[in-house]
Amino acid sequence: MKKQGLTLIEVLIAMTILSISIIGVVSIVINSVKINDMASRQLIVKERAGAEIERIKVMGYFGITPDNMANIGYVTWDNLGGTYQLPGIPQDFGAPYNWCLFRGIDVAKTIDGQTKHYYYTLKISVEEDFVESFARRIKMDAYWIFENKLKNIEIIFVVGHRR
Repeated sequence: MKKQGLTLIEVLIAMTILSISIIGVVSIVINSVKINDMASRQLIVKERAGAEIERIKVMGYFGITPDNMANIGYVTWDNLGGTYQLPGIPQDFGAPYNWCLFRGIDVAKTIDGQTKHYYYTLKISVEEDFVESFARRIKMDAYWIFENKLKNIEIIFVVGHRR
């Protein structure tokens, strides 16, 4: 007569399958939290970049100069605070752009009574005569550190000359 129950091998196989399943679920949860945090950081920087674009567009074609940009918080790399001089950010403007400036942004978010700071560096590169003195092309790069890696988004927009 056969005894009822599971053999030791069957129990070990079942425990192995259960352990692998639990590890898989935990891994999915951890990755979901990381992806959510990354998406949150991107949303923050996109909102701030959009606000900066509107500030720059209001200045108009003739208002976009290094001096006027300094009046709204943009500086050279050397004058940028150390918190915002993230390693890996290119300091030059590169062709076809004529000049570039930087701005550090500190976004503080309070959740459950705890404030967390997110630091971003905006870099604007300006091509003065994009369309034969009728428009300026501006490339805005936003940089931040996520999981010890430099992340960035790039936005290009045009400010035209109004007659």
